[in-house]
Formats: sequence, C-alpha cells, structure tokens
Amino acid sequence: MSNAQSPSQSKIEAKIGDNATNVSIGKDIAQNIQTDTVNFYLYSNTETAKIIIRIEGDYNAFSLKDRETLSRIISEALSMEEPVKIFRVDPGSILVTLELPSNKAIELYTMVTNGLLAKDGIIRVEKISLVRADLRGADLRGADLRGADLRRADLRRADLSDSNLSGANLQGTNLIEANLLRADLNRTDLYRASLFLANLSGANLSGADLRRADL
Repeated sequence: MSNAQSPSQSKIEAKIGDNATNVSIGKDIAQNIQTDTVNFYLYSNTETAKIIIRIEGDYNAFSLKDRETLSRIISEALSMEEPVKIFRVDPGSILVTLELPSNKAIELYTMVTNGLLAKDGIIRVEKISLVRADLRGADLRGADLRGADLRRADLRRADLSDSNLSGANLQGTNLIEANLLRADLNRTDLYRASLFLANLSGANLSGADLRRADL
C-alpha cells in the first residue's frame, strides 16, 4: 500500500448491521458486527483502482461462517467471481485491499450513485479520484461522474455520450476523438484539455473552463 493515495479521495458507505434496510445477510453475521457502517475507500493509479474496505468492528468475534458471508457480500457487490481476500486485520477493524480496472471503478461509482446497490446496503458515494487513469476507448455512456477528479486522464476515443461530468476536473485530460454527445459539462474544468476531433454535439458547456483547451 506504499503507493496508495489519501483515503479522502473517495468513500462509499454501506450499511450491513441490524438497522440496515434490505440487506441480504444472515442474522448470525448481523449479530456479530459491532457497527452498521462499512467504508469503501477508492484509490487510483494509471490502470487500476485499489479499493480498501474498512469495517469498524471486532472481526475476531466473527465465526468462520460470518467471515465467509462477509467476504461473499463484498464480492457480489463488486461483481467479482472470486471471494474477497482479507489481507490485513487491524484491532477493531477490517481492511480489505482489492484492485479493479479504472473503468470498473467508475462503473461501481455510477451504480452506487444511481442507487443500484441499495439492496446490498451500499448507500452513499463521495468523489472518486482517477487522476491519470487509462480509460482509452472505455464505454462510459450515461456515467454519473459529477465532481470526479479526472486530471490528466487518458480518455481517447472513450464513449461519454449522455454522461454527467458537471463540476468534474478534467484539467489536461486527453479527450481526443472522445464521444461527448449530449454530455453535461456544466462548470467542468477543461483547462488545457485536448478535445481535438471530440464529438461535442448537444453537449452542455455552460460555465465550462475551456482556457487553453485544444479544440
């Protein structure tokens, strides 16, 4: 984890305790969890996003079945085929480290903000940081990336049609040949962004910072 960035970059909060709504876990694990809050911290580098899941509770009090159930719940929430591996356990907490492709991290972000994972107890997401992310040719149609930090990301030929990038930071981002059809770029920071041959038809550019952008 020596290369990880600050945990404040992104946080998804999930409830898995007795007070959670429509949470698909057994009563045995709910009784053993000492708190109802799980924090998902997202970090990113050029190709992958690292995810650390922190649970404030006494993991050592969990039965083997509880531990397996918790691992399965997290895996299903992230659409992973293999169970989540717990790399490290701190006193009173659980830290789970995973890596996802940058586009999968965005997919997870979008699903949470659209409430598609509410049944699993994932209820809130904050900013996602994808500085220098490699998203060349990514299918991001309709993605909700409001306020996202995409500085110097590589989005060449990415499909961002109908996406919401309002308030996002795209300083120095490579958007050459990107499809921004009907994208919401309201108040988006596009300072020094490369938009050569990008499709901006129907895009909302009100309040966008286009200083020194390559159009």
